[in-house]
Amino acid sequence: MKNNYSFHAWQAIRVVLVTLLFVANWSFVFAQACGDPGGGSRTITMTAPGARDYYPGALPAGKTGQDRTTVARFRSSATMNAVYPKTITTLHPELPGGATGYVTLKFEALVMAAPNVLIKIYEGTDETGTLVKTIDSTNAASFILTSESHVGPVTITFESSTPTSGNFNISILAMTGNQLIPSTCQGHKAALWTEFQTPDSYTLIDGHRDYAHSSFTPSCVAYIDANRQFVSSEMVYCLDHSRNAVGFGSGRYPGQTIYTKEIITDIDRSGTFDDTDRLIMARLVYMMAHATTGVTVSDMEVMEGQVWVTVIYPGANYGGVNGDAVTTIPSIPNPAEPTFSLTGPVAPVAPNNPAVFTLQFDLPAGYNPSLFTDPQQVKLVVPAGVTISNVSGDATYAGGVLTFTSLPATVLVSAVSATQQKATLKVVYEKPGLWNVYNFKAYRPCTTDATLLQDFVGRSQGDITYPNREAEGIWESSLPVRLVNFKASAEGRVAYLNWTTASEEGSKGFEIQRSADTRTWQTLDFVNSKSANGNSSVELNYQYNDLSLLTGTSYYRLRMVDLDGAFAYSQTRSLQAETVRGMLVYPNPVVNGKLSVVVSGMEPEAAEIYDAAGVRKISQKLENGRDLNLKGLAPGAYILRVVSAGKDSQSTTFLVK
Repeated sequence: MKNNYSFHAWQAIRVVLVTLLFVANWSFVFAQACGDPGGGSRTITMTAPGARDYYPGALPAGKTGQDRTTVARFRSSATMNAVYPKTITTLHPELPGGATGYVTLKFEALVMAAPNVLIKIYEGTDETGTLVKTIDSTNAASFILTSESHVGPVTITFESSTPTSGNFNISILAMTGNQLIPSTCQGHKAALWTEFQTPDSYTLIDGHRDYAHSSFTPSCVAYIDANRQFVSSEMVYCLDHSRNAVGFGSGRYPGQTIYTKEIITDIDRSGTFDDTDRLIMARLVYMMAHATTGVTVSDMEVMEGQVWVTVIYPGANYGGVNGDAVTTIPSIPNPAEPTFSLTGPVAPVAPNNPAVFTLQFDLPAGYNPSLFTDPQQVKLVVPAGVTISNVSGDATYAGGVLTFTSLPATVLVSAVSATQQKATLKVVYEKPGLWNVYNFKAYRPCTTDATLLQDFVGRSQGDITYPNREAEGIWESSLPVRLVNFKASAEGRVAYLNWTTASEEGSKGFEIQRSADTRTWQTLDFVNSKSANGNSSVELNYQYNDLSLLTGTSYYRLRMVDLDGAFAYSQTRSLQAETVRGMLVYPNPVVNGKLSVVVSGMEPEAAEIYDAAGVRKISQKLENGRDLNLKGLAPGAYILRVVSAGKDSQSTTFLVK
């Protein structure tokens, strides 16, 4: 397939982009709702006089200088028609408590034509250290877009003693960290601090300042594992031309901006998920599979432009990989794929034990199976270190292929790992002419304002171009319980958590944990194990009600604790607080045994009263605007649930004194 971009096609795209950038109503304020891991980003003006010391987090005890300089960009755009005395800047990769690390430098721009301009780089805390690099007007161009790493502190000096015409354009990106990344997805050295990372997350690790616009910023997103270690990074491209993008180093550092990898649908933001969205996604999947491998600013700018015009103008052909995608995928079938889903186990299992995945599959009405060979087959992609131990239900399994014996099909796939690991099982409907449009994932940045920041699409979206589904299994040792079910549901501002254990061994109980962002978790309560002395071989059912759902999204998990202190976490469940259509209860607190209830948005038929443990205490007929008789209720907090004849319901809470 072609990877070349004609000059005229790229010029046409540039005209479109310039127009979009000009007419858009831009806001350059980045959202700040991503938490504060403890670092910071700073711009250091090279021509500013003086000596300066910078540290990545809080100042270590006994040290002086500037704190929270995890990432720094050395900049100068000053006139060269002046004399600049020597400036001395030292970066100390040291956190409180003694943790030390690396300094990496990436040379982004070095326009410095003044005859006697000098940049010197020393390993050490001052100029008595080892001189490792001298940059002047004769060799500056050779360092552009190169990077290097150093162990311990680095000192950088700048001076220019002979004026000349023009302006400097200097940009050197410095990063500190105790983890050294030898090569990012853009081919540069980088560093990050373990302390500032969120387990099992994505964060920015590389980018470049030299793009046409602040919202035109292809970047590198890194995956950080459960132990907060860097694993890999991939090239990502902005999707929303009318929104801002989080630029790397522009007030950001690794671990601050956290991304979640989510399935998206309404990619053109029209308000509906329709055939236009599916066509755009299919073409983007094709483009990611055929993207150029170049990492120069020009290469990335071309690819970013191709992504933008694909999203904005699905009816146009701008040549290059966009043109290839338009030609290859002029339209998509409707329905675009079979109906299928893959669900992973609800909780981790021990190594050498089966993790059971559930696959459901059907060919929907209107689907034309005659267009494909073996329409009732899917490919099973099994990760390294995992074997399939059993397949049961409506399919046979051979040679990595599941063949359905009847439709609709439900299939249980048992997978085993001999070692502790987290792995992803995939099901692929590998039929030419079909594209992955229902499992299209984008990186979404943390922010309180979803309308402000752009999503990114990664090149990995091109790894599997066909319709596919995936689910995760976890194999861990020393599990206190075998959890087979964990569900969360919401009514109004109340969250209902229910879980079931198949067996428990040495189990103490369950911490109920809640989070607004999956970074910081709050323990709400502890539910003791129902098992005798912590051991059970029968199913046990548990329930907990959270009476105060957070505004927005609430995340819940169980911390399953055994008697000797060992623990494991369940998978996370999320709930969105519902807008209560309208229920007025008074007086609250109840003082005379009567509670008046007025409901809007539905016609109530019955009322149920539950205590905080989920035990139903009262069930009564209810007419709107009438009183409930609560005599006999002990003082405490309660949940009122009103139900209509059609089983619609609303909930609220009240107190009894």
